[in-house]
Amino acid sequence: MHKFTFRDTTMSFYKDGSATGPPDFVQDLKDCQIVPEVDIRKGKYILHIKPPGDKKYQVLFADKEEFCQWTAACRLASKGKPISDSTYESEIEMVRSMANMQEHS
Repeated sequence: MHKFTFRDTTMSFYKDGSATGPPDFVQDLKDCQIVPEVDIRKGKYILHIKPPGDKKYQVLFADKEEFCQWTAACRLASKGKPISDSTYESEIEMVRSMANMQEHS
């Protein structure tokens, strides 16, 4: 399993599933486009990350709450704000509301 860590506005990716060595990939999320996707029929929560340029990344979540927290953190980071920002909790609530609406549609 792969592992991701988040610090300030930067997400780090580790292929081996541990965060003990240097990351395999690092992406500063400032100015990235963050697009959440909920596919209830398939039980998937997907976070699309599109940095400026041609690259695109997808992060898959099996758990809705984890998806909401990461999506909120990435949205804030794309605006240059860390998760310690006072709007983090309200951002989680907005993502949770969006996910709940898609579950019931």
